[in-house]
Amino acid sequence: MKNTRNSRILAIGGPGAWSQPLETTIKTVVDKYKLDIQDISYEELGRLITEARADKSVISRSKARTEEYLKDADIKLETDRKFVENCFVLEIYL
Repeated sequence: MKNTRNSRILAIGGPGAWSQPLETTIKTVVDKYKLDIQDISYEELGRLITEARADKSVISRSKARTEEYLKDADIKLETDRKFVENCFVLEIYL
């Protein structure tokens, strides 16, 4: 929990809630966990991903960040490396 506090999250398609009214959930998340919720539409995210993939420096940096991340002995890659690279593309570009 303490690693979650003061983090920024990307709410693709907007934040949602299932157990409480949305306004109550957002207030709790912001007040209790100090999360910075960034809202982005699917359309906008798609446009940004297309732009990011066209930027060779972003791709190069995402591959370098992936390499550095996977050097951690506590990290075990159990998926295609490309998925990790794609996450860093978003982190770098957004």
